[in-house]
Amino acid sequence: MRFSSRRCFGIEGHHRVSGRQCWLAIAMALVGAVCSDARGADQVQRPFEIQAHRGNGIKSPENTLESFQASWKLGVTPEADLRMAADGAIVCFHDPNFKRVASGLDMKTKALGVEKLPLAKVEQIEVGRFRGEQFAGQHIPALSDVLAAMKGQPERRIYLDIKTELVDLDALAKLIHESKTESQIIFTTQYHQLIRDWKKRMPESLSLLWNGGKEAALRKKLATVRAANFEGITFLQIHVHVADDLNSPEPFDPSTAFLKEV
Repeated sequence: MRFSSRRCFGIEGHHRVSGRQCWLAIAMALVGAVCSDARGADQVQRPFEIQAHRGNGIKSPENTLESFQASWKLGVTPEADLRMAADGAIVCFHDPNFKRVASGLDMKTKALGVEKLPLAKVEQIEVGRFRGEQFAGQHIPALSDVLAAMKGQPERRIYLDIKTELVDLDALAKLIHESKTESQIIFTTQYHQLIRDWKKRMPESLSLLWNGGKEAALRKKLATVRAANFEGITFLQIHVHVADDLNSPEPFDPSTAFLKEV
């Protein structure tokens, strides 16, 4: 999960375990004026955002409506990965194909991606069983259905993880405006220009810029973001890899010194 402070200089941590490898993500909310400007008048205020990766962490299937609802019930904010079906519908799905999480498909269909099928076909794909039989029957949801479950419930927020080529921003903005959930959206991407483009469409939404890589690359990227005065950014997140031995002289990559400097 990811923890994001709503205070001006908060911290966000993300711990993911995969085999023996794990990593953290640390983030700073920007200065008070930026934080205040980014909030809509109807946004629910709380001291921390806690993000459930891909819907509900590893507790539930990924990117299903049921997983989002489970996170909202816990009072945390789910993350949804977005892609577009062949007919332009926006759906919640992470992988480039169906091999890892889908069940009941032939090998040819498993090799396809969301982008190759229309919404009617995508919604039929079962993606719950890979987490256990107790989740059988969960399917890939259309984003419109997720937003409908948020409408009129301002305490429900969602991180929308955007990869540049995978989602039409105008189509996304239209869906959000129609559901009247503008201030419940946390637009998430690694591309600052994408956030700036988005804010022209929806200034009332929140945003998170995530940053990964080695220190040299991070310095270069952050210098560019800083030069642009962090335009449009509510949260700034840095992915931090954690050593197996937390008692080692330097357990973090990028380094503790770099993180303190940033």
